Amino acid sequence: MNVGGQAVVEGVMMRNKERFAVAVRLPNGKVKVLKDKSAFFPKWFDIFFVRGAVGLGYTLYDGVRALIWSSNQQLGKEEKLSKKEIFTTIGLSFLFSILLFIIVPFFFAHFIQSEGFWFNVLDGFFRVILFLSYLLLISMIHDVKTLFQYHGAEHKTIYCYEAGEKLTLPNVKKYSRFHPRCGTSFIFIVLFISIFIFSLITGELLTKLGSVSRRKNQMISSCR
Repeated sequence: MNVGGQAVVEGVMMRNKERFAVAVRLPNGKVKVLKDKSAFFPKWFDIFFVRGAVGLGYTLYDGVRALIWSSNQQLGKEEKLSKKEIFTTIGLSFLFSILLFIIVPFFFAHFIQSEGFWFNVLDGFFRVILFLSYLLLISMIHDVKTLFQYHGAEHKTIYCYEAGEKLTLPNVKKYSRFHPRCGTSFIFIVLFISIFIFSLITGELLTKLGSVSRRKNQMISSCR
């Protein structure tokens, strides 16, 4: 059975269609594990095209649950995040991503070339550059660098599991930290393919911006 996962705060989450588990390292050095049933959509959503979007939504739901739980394990009882704080943070992050990865590159491209094929190429180029720059900058933050390391550990573990080997530290270390089903790799694929596909879109300025926005929302929902 295929297994996916993601990095969380001081740990990793692993998930298949039936169960998911989150393991985090506590401030005292001990490891705490949470096990629960995976959120999975009803069979009547199992329709071509529909099941992909719905499945991504359920996967994202489990991922957010894992992130919230892992974050709270690093805080004292009186410091745990409230639902209001969590939804406010998610909402602001969503708005920031729209501003940085949709609106800013869109109007940079429009300033240089107002429309046509080269406008779409420039729009895609600026988005790729901003995304790479963003990843580079946040990787310099200690906590984010640690998160990326857990991300690599998750990939190694999945590789080991898929190879049918016992999940021991020596076995896991042998495998690459790069995995073909990584959500970040998927974003790169979508970015480069979309530069070509959306270069064919014609219409008014707001029509193009709406098309880019819908694509960005799909990318966000597909991230692990």
